[in-house]
Amino acid sequence: MEEMIKQAAESLKNTVISINNPLEHFNRKEYADHLQRIKSGNPEMTNMLEKMFSLGEEREEFCRQTAKLFTGLMEEHFLQIKGKMKREALQADCNLIMTAYLFPLILDTEPEHEKKAEFLANEIAACWKASFPKASLTPAKAEVIAGGFRKGILGFRLRRD
Repeated sequence: MEEMIKQAAESLKNTVISINNPLEHFNRKEYADHLQRIKSGNPEMTNMLEKMFSLGEEREEFCRQTAKLFTGLMEEHFLQIKGKMKREALQADCNLIMTAYLFPLILDTEPEHEKKAEFLANEIAACWKASFPKASLTPAKAEVIAGGFRKGILGFRLRRD
């Protein structure tokens, strides 16, 4: 199981690192399609989630250990960046990536696996908060995030393009 945890943490890290310029497609028109491109471009994460869902009693421990290792790998990644300002900018981007992309990818699952996916997402958020106290991430589904895009100003609906 230790090797499976390592692979899972690596797949989460690779997914986060693979997303460049997280604000580029973070808008009402492009968000859903971009999220699907990220998902299809990271099959190892999808495979990891499927394996995690199939685990029995050891699933919760698997999630805890994966979240802890993932956060440690990201800390190591940040430390490789020279300069405090660059590190902080990268961490801010990662906070956005995790909230807008990673958590929705984890939570986008079949109804029978929702609780399992929520447990993993909450474990990641808790470990992230423990390692980066200034970051407070809340896992949310893609529909919740997409529902927050502005559709009007001062009560007036924006014209649809």
